[in-house]
Amino acid sequence: MAQTQDKDGGTSLKNSMQVSFKGISFTADEVHPAILTKKSEGNNTVTENLSLLSYEQQAQGTVTFKFRTEGEDEVSLTFAHNESDDEASLSIFASLPKDAESVSFSFKPSTGYSVTERTNSRQIFTSKNSTYSFSASKLTDEQIFISQKSPFATFSLYDPSTIFTFASLSPTLEVAGEQLYQEKMREFRAKLVSGTAEAMKMPSQLTESIVVAYMAEMDAQGRFEEALASVPESFKKGNKRTYLSAPYFGSLSTMQPSLSMKLRNMEEMIENAAGLTSLSSSALNIFTMEDLAEFIEVIGPTESVKKLLSIPSAIMSGNATNADGTEFKATVAQAAGIIRTYIALSKKNSQLAEYLAPAMESCVSAIESSCSLAADATVPGGQAILLAENDAPVPPVTAIEAGAALISYGEQVTSPEITTAGRAITSSALIRGGFDLATAADIYPSVVSNVDYPHCSLILRDGSIWAWTVADISYTQRNNVGTMLLKSDVGNIHYTILMNMPEFKNMNIYGLSYPSDPRFENYNSAGYVYRKQLKTLFLKMRNKNETETVRFTF
Repeated sequence: MAQTQDKDGGTSLKNSMQVSFKGISFTADEVHPAILTKKSEGNNTVTENLSLLSYEQQAQGTVTFKFRTEGEDEVSLTFAHNESDDEASLSIFASLPKDAESVSFSFKPSTGYSVTERTNSRQIFTSKNSTYSFSASKLTDEQIFISQKSPFATFSLYDPSTIFTFASLSPTLEVAGEQLYQEKMREFRAKLVSGTAEAMKMPSQLTESIVVAYMAEMDAQGRFEEALASVPESFKKGNKRTYLSAPYFGSLSTMQPSLSMKLRNMEEMIENAAGLTSLSSSALNIFTMEDLAEFIEVIGPTESVKKLLSIPSAIMSGNATNADGTEFKATVAQAAGIIRTYIALSKKNSQLAEYLAPAMESCVSAIESSCSLAADATVPGGQAILLAENDAPVPPVTAIEAGAALISYGEQVTSPEITTAGRAITSSALIRGGFDLATAADIYPSVVSNVDYPHCSLILRDGSIWAWTVADISYTQRNNVGTMLLKSDVGNIHYTILMNMPEFKNMNIYGLSYPSDPRFENYNSAGYVYRKQLKTLFLKMRNKNETETVRFTF
């Protein structure tokens, strides 16, 4: 930092940031300014120089520099170091405007250090006595780029002889602890609620996934009616809605076509992936879809579904190669999605999960091989699990989904080391952040186990009757009588679309015979309408008891 004295005796900051730590120094000044890169129309970008506005010593070893462009956009860079007898590291965090892509500034090795290895996102600094690893979103010979998607950079001691494994994680590693994980998950869920409440002040900022995640979380907290009342009418009656939000807000006849389209699209994607003539990475992309397992259960054990679920095992067994002839490995996102699909099918007691079982060990290894244990002063205990592939950091949201998949898998197979690794990955990514409200809402169903989130429910395999609902539904049928149990919180109003429902003679709700009524959604109670041409039942329920019974006479 530098100051100048004006003629009145006052002081002001020079536009000069200089930070030095161990083997590296960073600079931002008039000659080598920090630069903000922003998105513009047509997928183009614009750059603006940044000028130093202020700095603040927040705690011992932590300092934040604030910059501003001529257009009044503000950027802050926080440098934090952790140092002990056997460890020294520097973490850099960038806080960027929402429409920004990245911030960049200059760096160079300190005297006595040289760069001995370079990739797009990592450089190795070596001196006579020590070696450091420098990682960021992007690195050139003299510039560091910190992106909106991955807003952290690290400079930490490096030991090339150390190979990371989940088994090597110390049981005392703070970031892997159950208590810290639960704390960070509570913060994630609380920020989703508070962020949505803030976004509701400007309804145009709301997306359907944001509102649905908000409703599910509020319902889990026992605040369903509060949540329902807080969602703007402009959203409930607007054109942003699809089948996804139908269980909360109704309009079932209007939303049903989008649900049918979703099923058709999923069937087509499964057929296309299963029909590929050669094994390749594109065949695994479908597994990154959070709701794949639900629709696989609805579609059933078709030949396309069986073939699709057999692909991961075939690829993981070494039967697939890249275009250059090298052995193909699943990406972190693909591996996490395959594990997630396996767990979901297993919980549904589906025999289809057996097709994925042989790939599980390889999927865990694919995630494990992308991990490293790095010093990070922003994380409790000073160490975090970082993920990288193809010389680039894995986005935080992908890391969180990978961590969640490992936690679920570790619990299912009773592997404490996999569960611990999952917690460490998830907590590290949640602490490091780098995602907005919309992204948090998108990954919510993958990382939070919440039955109140809208989902498919297979009612009867014989006849392929299935429901789109937020209720916990079970169904039995004897002779000409079908009994459906819907479990939900007492007092909650919820809507269900039952697809492929055969025509029935009579329907009982609350022990009373109810007629089909096209105006059923207007009433403050239960009701339904049956569309014979669509073989679809639209149902509205208000649970007077935790579990309500609906009976059909066929």
